[in-house]
Amino acid sequence: MDEALPFVQRALEINQSIYGQIHPCTASSIAWMADILQAQGNFEAALGYLQRDFDIVEKSLGHDHPDTAASLNGLGVMMYRLGPFDPSLYPEALTVLNKSIAIRTELYGEEHEDVAECLNNKAQLLIATGEAEQAEEMHLNALDIRRKLLGDRHPVVAESLDHIAEMRMAQERTSEALQLFTDALLIREESLGKWHPDVANSLDQLAFLYVQMGHHSSAVPLRMRALYIYEEAFGMQNPKVMGMLESIAQFHEELGELEPALALYEMLVPELEASPTGSETSLVPLLHHMACLCQQSSDEEYGLELLIRAAEHAEDVESEDLAKIQEAISAALSRMGINTEDEVQAHLAAMRERMSAASDSEVSTHEKKTASPLTHKTASQHYESVSAIVEHQYLAASATCEQGVVLANQDEEQVHDGGDEGQSHYDPDKEQIYDGMDNEQPDGDAVTKGVHVKNETTESVTGIDSSDMDAAKTEDVPV
Repeated sequence: MDEALPFVQRALEINQSIYGQIHPCTASSIAWMADILQAQGNFEAALGYLQRDFDIVEKSLGHDHPDTAASLNGLGVMMYRLGPFDPSLYPEALTVLNKSIAIRTELYGEEHEDVAECLNNKAQLLIATGEAEQAEEMHLNALDIRRKLLGDRHPVVAESLDHIAEMRMAQERTSEALQLFTDALLIREESLGKWHPDVANSLDQLAFLYVQMGHHSSAVPLRMRALYIYEEAFGMQNPKVMGMLESIAQFHEELGELEPALALYEMLVPELEASPTGSETSLVPLLHHMACLCQQSSDEEYGLELLIRAAEHAEDVESEDLAKIQEAISAALSRMGINTEDEVQAHLAAMRERMSAASDSEVSTHEKKTASPLTHKTASQHYESVSAIVEHQYLAASATCEQGVVLANQDEEQVHDGGDEGQSHYDPDKEQIYDGMDNEQPDGDAVTKGVHVKNETTESVTGIDSSDMDAAKTEDVPV
C-alpha cells in the first residue's frame, strides 16, 4: 500500500487539474486515497477523505444517486471504526447509514444486495452501541435477502451466518453458534475452494469458539489448517501468520505438550532473525521463553544453547534483558554441574563451536541433538514445515467440526445444570479484528475479511501483532 500512495496522489492531482474539484473522477481518486489510508490503519485521515468524497459525489451526481449511497455507506463504516476512540461518532454513523439505506431502498426496493449490505453494517453498529435485539433482526433480514437473491451457498450468505453465530455466542447458545460457523465454513469451501483465505477465517472462528468452550485440543487442528492457508497466501513473514504460529504454540504449551510448542516457536526464530526489528522487539524474549520450556522438560543442553543465542542477540541490540539472560545462563550451568570457571569456559566454547558448525551447514542444532533426556526430533519432523502435516490436520479439523455440535450440546447442558448461566465470555471488540462491516457490494467472490482470533489466555511471548496483516484488513470488495 505504501508503494501505491504516490501513484494515487498523482492521479488525484491530474484529475483535479483536468476536471476540477467537483467531479466524479476527482471523487474516485479521493476514495482511493481513503482506501490506502485505511489499509495503513490511519482511520482518522481516511475519514477526512471519505467526507470529501461524499461531498463531491453528492454535489456532482445528486442526492439519490447509487454512488452517493455507496459514499454514505463507506463514511458510516469509517465512523463506526473510529467509534471506540470517539463514541460521539456513533450517532452520526447511524444517521449516515440510515440515509444510505433509504437511498438504496428507494432505488432498488427492499430486497437487494446493496440494501442487505447496509443492513449488515447498521447491525454491527447497533451491536457496538448495545442494541443487540434490533441488530439481530437486521442480520436475520440481511440473511433472508441474500439467500433469496444469491442462493444458500454464496460467500456473502456465509458472512451473514458468521454475524448471527457471533450473536449466538454472546447469548451462550453455543450449539447454534457452532452449527452456523460450520455451515459458513462449508459454504466457503464449496464456493471459494479449500485454500482460500476466507476458509482460513472460518476455521479460525471455529477454533475461537472451541477455546471459549474449553476444548483447546479441538481448536489446534483447525488453527493449524488456517495457518497453512495463510502461509500459502501471504508468506511466512506476514505478521498474521507469525502471530497465529505463536498462538498455536501457546495452545500446545497450555496443554503441557512442550515438544510441539518448542518446535513451533523454533519456526519463528529464523523469521524474526530476518526481520529488521525482530531481534530487538521479539527474538530475545522468545529465545528466553523457549529456554524456560526446556528447563521444564529437563532439556538443559538445548535450553543453554537458546540462552546463548538470546544473549548474543541481546548484546547486539543492547537489550535491557541481557543481564537477566546472563543470570539464567549461570543458573543453567550450575544445574548441569558446571561450576568452576575453567569448566564454564570450556563448555561454552565447545557449545559455541557446535552452534557455529551447525549454522555453517544450515542445519539447526535443534535437529542434531541426540544426547539430552528429551529430544525434539519427533516434533521437528512433524512441525518443521506446516505443509508436512496439512492433510492430517485437515482430516482432524473436519472430524472436529462433525463432532462439535455434540460437544456444544454437552456444554450447554452443564450450563443449565448450574454453571455460569447468563455470563457471556465473548468479547467481539477484544477478540475479532474483522468487524463485519462492508464498504462495497461483493461481486461474486468474497476476499479476505481479516478475521483473526487471538488466544488471550496466554500473553504473547514475542509481542507480534498479528493484526498488522495488510492483505487481510480490507473489506468485502470485488475481486
